[in-house]
Amino acid sequence: MRYLERFFGKYRITDKASLDEALVKENYNRGFAKSLRNFITFLKNRGLISRTEYLDLKDIIKLKPTGVRRVYVSDEQIRIAYEYYLQKDPLLALIYEALVYSGQRLKHIVRMLNEFDPDKLVLYGDTVAKYPMSGIGRGQKQTFWAYFPREFAERLERVDISYKRVHARMRVKIRSIRNTEKSVVFSSSAVRKWFSGFLARQGVPLEVIDYIQGRAPRTVIERHYLNLELLADEWYSAVVDDLKKVLEGGK
Repeated sequence: MRYLERFFGKYRITDKASLDEALVKENYNRGFAKSLRNFITFLKNRGLISRTEYLDLKDIIKLKPTGVRRVYVSDEQIRIAYEYYLQKDPLLALIYEALVYSGQRLKHIVRMLNEFDPDKLVLYGDTVAKYPMSGIGRGQKQTFWAYFPREFAERLERVDISYKRVHARMRVKIRSIRNTEKSVVFSSSAVRKWFSGFLARQGVPLEVIDYIQGRAPRTVIERHYLNLELLADEWYSAVVDDLKKVLEGGK
């Protein structure tokens, strides 16, 4: 409301051209643009403007990109964050390990731990275990399995945790822990991006990485990639020791 009052107090809008001119003068300020878009949505929902008029106005009210830069996280930063979480809270450290080892979304890991049943673990050789994630994901963001080192998976147990609380506590500025290569706001999504890059550097095919992380839509996986589970088993067993070394500091 504050942005609308400022905008209409500053400019006299009589038609689309005057609206466009005012937005150009404001360099498409995101506060003004978002408020105006909310306003025209309100008008459309109340039947005060037609859908065609709404779409025409929406085309004029452009949203500038946020300019958020991609965060690249190094293996060292992954390990340093782990040391930080270990000191802060053992449960937080365990959740962090699960993220590093599996590349899963934080929401899925939290749901998995809330419902965890050790009898559902499937072992692959002496080094790998996977946990069924069917039904844990929602909509298109679904996955079949969460992969872990076997000894880590066998330590897991059911815990009652809140996603919102964990999500807030996972965020930390790396430079506030130690002066590393650069200061980044570290979060669970940063770990997920790091995981995909780490596996790619180990030579894991991109479609296998997508399968392991549940990135591809479930219907696409079922229709086109029925053999990916076998490939994921093999590739994860090939890289699991390297994943563990990241948290162990290369020991």
